[in-house]
Amino acid sequence: MKCSKNKVLIIFIITILLSCGPKKFIAEDGLTAKNAKAAIAIHNELAPSFKTINGKIKASYQDANYSQSINITYRIEKDKTIWMSAKAIGFFTVAKLKITPQRVQFYEKINNQYFDGDFRLISELLGVEIDFNGLQNLLFAQSVYPLKASKSKTQVEENAFVFTHQINSFLTQQARINTQNFSLEEQLVKHNNQVDFLSVNYAAFKELNKSPFPKEINILAKRKDEMIKLSLNYRNISVDEELSFPFEIPSNYEEILF
Repeated sequence: MKCSKNKVLIIFIITILLSCGPKKFIAEDGLTAKNAKAAIAIHNELAPSFKTINGKIKASYQDANYSQSINITYRIEKDKTIWMSAKAIGFFTVAKLKITPQRVQFYEKINNQYFDGDFRLISELLGVEIDFNGLQNLLFAQSVYPLKASKSKTQVEENAFVFTHQINSFLTQQARINTQNFSLEEQLVKHNNQVDFLSVNYAAFKELNKSPFPKEINILAKRKDEMIKLSLNYRNISVDEELSFPFEIPSNYEEILF
């Protein structure tokens, strides 16, 4: 992989910071704008660089009235396609999902229903407006919304840089970046009504192509009076393989309308 001058500089900064330890990174009078900008740049530079990824996910879902654990086979072509197939009893396919930047398609065999439309289905589930890039970032332990040091309030907590910024007139985001490996530990998106929110916690990481990649994601989403919990545990991860994304909605299924 060819490195630009900027990338070489960032790698050099990482080497210096990690050799000195996090205390050297933080100025005695607190987190400076220059340090905050560097932390975000390093975090972004360590984003996953693979073209494709596939494997298994052990997922669990819970709301006020229902809970379910399920095994998911996933295939992702970065920036292009997110594909998932959910199986019950280890082999029986109960649902499929295919997402591209322009389209969300989903069908499930329990109630013979399908959705074919935009990102309203996922936004409704997570409680915040989200697009393809934001969803991909959520799965890869990157910020759902772009982090900009110049627009963020910054502070230092134990082993973490905390960035808070106003996304728009309705939403505020808080992101915690680890001071030692610059991984995203947690992100919180709150509505200004202070009631609805999306919380994403990255409980564990593994190294994948020299970048931190989440092993466990815990999602808590609240919208109005509804709360959901979703946990994802990545297993059997493979990268840069040739992938296919088979998907066809059965003709006799009922459409889910918003």
